[in-house]
Amino acid sequence: SGGYAEAIQLIGANKCGKWEEEILDILEMVPGKNDLAIAAATSVFEGSEVDQQQLEKLYSLTGNSTQLLLHYTRNNKFSEARQLFEQNQGQIDSNGILAYAKMLITKGDTL
Repeated sequence: SGGYAEAIQLIGANKCGKWEEEILDILEMVPGKNDLAIAAATSVFEGSEVDQQQLEKLYSLTGNSTQLLLHYTRNNKFSEARQLFEQNQGQIDSNGILAYAKMLITKGDTL
């Protein structure tokens, strides 16, 4: 099962053509939650200049609610952050909750 992660790392190292989409396609093929593949894809995407939508797609594909929430809070996407928070409370760690709380305070809103 390490083949998925290796393929993702290979594509990420070469970054040819629509490499982001190729990595997302591989992730969609991975059976279940493959932590190696998810880690490989996340590190490639976060270490690159990628389109915001591609990053959001990665985080939602991998079920990484905390990373997606942090991404939304960093980019002041208030309504997206609120919706994600309300739908995935049980899957968000303390870092995500803290970032969300800070965003609410700066926005002058409350939980």
